[in-house]
Amino acid sequence: MRIETNLSIEEYHSGPGVSKSDLDLIARSPAHYVTSKALGREETAAMVIGSAFHTMTLEPEKFDVEFAVLPEGLDRRTKAGKETFARFEMESVGKRIIGADDLAAVQAMAASVRSHPLAGPLVRGGTTEQSIFWEPAVVEGVLSKCRPDFVKQLSDGRYVVVDLKSTEDARPFAFERSAWNFRYHVQSAYYWDGCTEAFCRAPDAFIFVAVEKKPPYAVSVYEASIDMMHAGRAEYHADLMTFRRCELSGDWPAYPVEIQKLLPPKWAA
Repeated sequence: MRIETNLSIEEYHSGPGVSKSDLDLIARSPAHYVTSKALGREETAAMVIGSAFHTMTLEPEKFDVEFAVLPEGLDRRTKAGKETFARFEMESVGKRIIGADDLAAVQAMAASVRSHPLAGPLVRGGTTEQSIFWEPAVVEGVLSKCRPDFVKQLSDGRYVVVDLKSTEDARPFAFERSAWNFRYHVQSAYYWDGCTEAFCRAPDAFIFVAVEKKPPYAVSVYEASIDMMHAGRAEYHADLMTFRRCELSGDWPAYPVEIQKLLPPKWAA
């Protein structure tokens, strides 16, 4: 087990170990996982904006170092616009680029979280973006890794793990559906177990801070339940065992090679 405090997000993703995003690919199919690794991680525009939101909320002092904002009203069809953009590109080497409208949204989302009576205190007085590596007991020979958004220090060595989520709808029924679709139950269990190994003590809670992407940038705070983490732990154990089996055999299959029955969805019954 080890903790890295100065590892960049790029180094974290490109380095050894199975992350939660890797587990998601493995759960879809081993072929999706191994193909993604071969092609390399592609950062989408949504991922860049999500990272900008995290940095603005948790480490605002680093924002200008890591991100560059496109000049507002820039028209690259004109000669002057092309020259301005060329200068901007030279000045922004090594930074991720977002638009002015995206910056305004990110600033509003971060302000909404930090001013919230529950969420605000949860994102202060802790540690950001530690990279944790450990070998889970369920599968031998597999290095796991996680990178909690924020570890909030409490008294007497106690702590909670806080995860920021941007969402379209932060109401309970809607966020519950998103949490299941995006496998937040797997994340909560995986991070819980990784943090327990790293800090020699289980967290007191795993907290999701959900903020909506559009005005009024409403915030809701949720705690992962025991039942949620039990379900997530069973899934990540299965994913790790699939990974290890494929790693040892060298066979990374896609979907089952058989005719499968297509049944009506439960909601249509």
